[in-house]
Amino acid sequence: MKTNKILDKIFYSYQPILNVYSGNTVGVEAFLRGYNNLGFSNIPQFFDTIKNEKNYLEIECEIMRKAIKGFKKANFSKNIILFININDTFVGNDEFNFDNVTEIITDEGLFLENICFDIDGGMNKHFIKTFNILIDYAKESGFKLSIDNYGVYSMNYPLLSQDSPNFIKIDRDLVSNVNNIRYGTFLQYITRIAHLFGINIIAECVETKEEYFMIKQFGIDMLQGYFVAKPTKDIESIDLVYKSVEEAAKLDRRRAATDEDLIRDRLDTVKPVLINSTMEEVFERFEDNPELTILPVVDNTG
Repeated sequence: MKTNKILDKIFYSYQPILNVYSGNTVGVEAFLRGYNNLGFSNIPQFFDTIKNEKNYLEIECEIMRKAIKGFKKANFSKNIILFININDTFVGNDEFNFDNVTEIITDEGLFLENICFDIDGGMNKHFIKTFNILIDYAKESGFKLSIDNYGVYSMNYPLLSQDSPNFIKIDRDLVSNVNNIRYGTFLQYITRIAHLFGINIIAECVETKEEYFMIKQFGIDMLQGYFVAKPTKDIESIDLVYKSVEEAAKLDRRRAATDEDLIRDRLDTVKPVLINSTMEEVFERFEDNPELTILPVVDNTG
């Protein structure tokens, strides 16, 4: 299959990834589109076919170049990160040479730090091999690495304790069920461990304000999804700051403050007893205040 024919038919859409608290755009994810124009019904089918082509590595490199060229059209592209999927078949190929990837990035006028390669962390039997190859390159060159589709079926904590990616993307199944106590506990556990190793957590497919409030409550760092914006071919339409998230964050802070005030208003102030008070004095307090079941105890410093 000729490379030019493929490049003429495919295109990329881009979706912003935002800081949960400020609404600032941290990066964009590139989504491959147009494979149906070549007769394929899905992306795996497309890549399963082209991997058998003699010019397979050339095709992969030029597809990546197309994503980077589109990304450059954003006025602030040098200040944010391009998240782009990297195929494990591409990385695992015997003739794979990361110098070719580096050359594409630098030829297009970007720094390696502008690029984050997404590795599928779902039901992917090649995950560990791909991760180990790319983490070594990342250490040497400075590009970023993320584990995509991370969730219930992809707990790879031994990897995280040795060589950590920069980001973990939490999958839709986990985000949409965050109100479920099992899923919520699991998400909280992932977040705590990730932060322990200096990894940022991105919630994928956040679709509603309620989901936004929940992931913020769990300490998630970044989000993407229809709540913010759908993927778009027009990368120049992507904003550097999204007021909808900025306002939602402010609303959440106000709501938290209101809840604190409500709780504070309903709390009764109970005068403490000193730690050296006699038992007679303690019993006398309970006798004078039969509604009390406990008494706060303080030392002489209060």
